Amino acid sequence: MSFRTTFALAALLLLPWAVISCSDEAKDSVATSVSGVATSVASPVNSIATSVSGSTSGGTTTPTATGTPASTSSSSATPGAGTATPGTGAATVLIADSSLGKVLTDGKGMTLYTYNNDVANSGKSAVSGGLLQAWPALTLASGTPAKPSGLAGDLATITRDDGSKQVTYKGLPLYLFQRDQKPGDVTGQNVAGFVVAVP
Repeated sequence: MSFRTTFALAALLLLPWAVISCSDEAKDSVATSVSGVATSVASPVNSIATSVSGSTSGGTTTPTATGTPASTSSSSATPGAGTATPGTGAATVLIADSSLGKVLTDGKGMTLYTYNNDVANSGKSAVSGGLLQAWPALTLASGTPAKPSGLAGDLATITRDDGSKQVTYKGLPLYLFQRDQKPGDVTGQNVAGFVVAVP
């Protein structure tokens, strides 16, 4: 404890005796002096209290809810660039068995055909109008066609007059046949110049 603080406390202890023994004028003088001393004592005490309060506040870790992370990261994989989508990861054309042997099919297993009047690598299809309604083109909404393991020839696309992307195999456009009802059907073989597409 400092000398100043000791002196102030001694003065406060002597205050009752000083007030009783002195005249009214002296009492006022003593009261004024004591008030000043009390202020002097209060100032460092308040300063110390403020320092202690600030140290406690600054050094205390604010509790947080245990087990509740500020941000939750999902453990589920979000589809990204590597996700298999038609034309980028999943095979656009498959190889399947039929009564005619191995044939090419679309992703649903429906037989694919080529047209005798199409010219390989010409970038065009000779099928249009009513013929196209019976033999719809195998098209790709986006990306590039992906081939399955074991398919020797290349898959690509051509742009049809309506802007759609038709899949080709070895440069020849691929078609489906409306009369094929289920996977494995090959009812379009040698019909109107169409033949099944083979690996």
